[in-house]
Amino acid sequence: MKRFSGPAGMWIYYKVLWLALTGCLLGAFVNALRGEKRIPWREGEAILFERRLAEAGLAVIGASVIRDRNRKTDRLLDVRSTSRYRAGRIPGAVSFPAENGIESLLAVAKDLLDARWIVVYCDGLQCDDALRVGCLLRDAGFKGIYIYAGGFDDWVKHGGKLERGEPAP
Repeated sequence: MKRFSGPAGMWIYYKVLWLALTGCLLGAFVNALRGEKRIPWREGEAILFERRLAEAGLAVIGASVIRDRNRKTDRLLDVRSTSRYRAGRIPGAVSFPAENGIESLLAVAKDLLDARWIVVYCDGLQCDDALRVGCLLRDAGFKGIYIYAGGFDDWVKHGGKLERGEPAP
């Protein structure tokens, strides 16, 4: 293995140092331009997701609240694909595939009118579908919309029961 020493070694050392310093200055400049918004890798996914929900006027709800919900007055919407819904879902959840948007809303709107809470979930923090559907419901005039930020992944992680197959009529 050849070691760089003398003038060639110093040139490489200074070049690496210059690149590192330039990168730090560029990062600081970008942060300054963005103001309050930080570059996403600087914060955890949960903090970013909660901030986005707050900006959208929606609230976060946790697994314990879902477990203790009143099934007669609270609605749970699974916005994952129909195949994922059939493979496993939180008990009592209604399929509301996010990719169908307005069509899904029309299919369940009557059931949502008398709901005290509407809880929307998808796979977890990495999935934006719950946020998009929550905004769709908010814009359609529904109240009491909550997002289960941890979603299906969090439910399974905490040992929640699952329903599988077609829902009972």
